[in-house]
Order: sequence, then structure tokens, then C-alpha cells
Amino acid sequence: MSTDSSTPDQCRGIVTHGVRDYRLDNQLPVRLPQAHEVLVRVTGCGICAGDAKCWAGAPMFWGDEHRKAYVQTPVVPGHEFCGQVVGLGKGAEAKHGVQIGDQVTSEQVVACGTCLYCQKGLRWLCDPHDIYGFHRNVPGGMQEYMTFPAHA
Repeated sequence: MSTDSSTPDQCRGIVTHGVRDYRLDNQLPVRLPQAHEVLVRVTGCGICAGDAKCWAGAPMFWGDEHRKAYVQTPVVPGHEFCGQVVGLGKGAEAKHGVQIGDQVTSEQVVACGTCLYCQKGLRWLCDPHDIYGFHRNVPGGMQEYMTFPAHA
């Protein structure tokens, strides 16, 4: 594993706690990358219509009598982002073709990597996928540092 020596243990970020309940947190942990993971210092994060609908309480994100909630709180929002690579887990450079200092982004859909669609290379059709910023296991880009999972 290699990381930039200036990478802090904690960073600032926004955390979704509920409908219209987004809070600044000054003590989010910066997780060092594990095998095949990429640690990124976020340099930009967009806000799209989906983010605005989630903030406002749209049922497609928070659920209703016909569907369960998609958002898993608390979670760092933001699925459209870019940043600079500051850490690489073992094997990440070879797997993803990136080096410390590279400017990167990640597809917002984090496919499972194991379903039939993923095995056929059709990752965008993955049903059990995650999307950055909506599920706790893939925190989004509204924080100073984030880790891209190995299967991203």
C-alpha cells in the first residue's frame, strides 16, 4: 500500500441523516485503502437533480407505502465527483491503471462484480449494485477524502 504522507486521519464532509437533514461533520474518518482500493482527495463534487430530490424527500429515495427506502443513513452524499489519487491499496495501480497524483473519477454505479451481468461485462445492468452517496458501504464525494472500493 502506498499513500501520500500528508493524508490526514480525519476530514470534513456532509452527512445525510434524513429528509432535509444534512449536516457538516468535521471528524469523518479517512480510511486507508485495502487491496485494490483507491484513496482520493476529492477536488469537486456536483449536485444533480437526484441529489436535490433526495434532500427534498422524494419517495424514490426515502420510500413510501409502495417501496422501501433506498437511502441508508447516515451516509455521505454525492455520486458525481472527481479527485486526485493519494493512496493505493496493494494491486490497485495495476488493476485500475492509476498512480499517486492522477486525476480520477469513478462510475457512480458500483456494480457487485459477481452477478451474471457483471460476469458478462454488462456492469450497468447489475441489479444488486450500489450508488455512491446513497448506501453506507459506498460513501459519496461530499467529503474531503473518499475510498473507491476494489470492485468500482
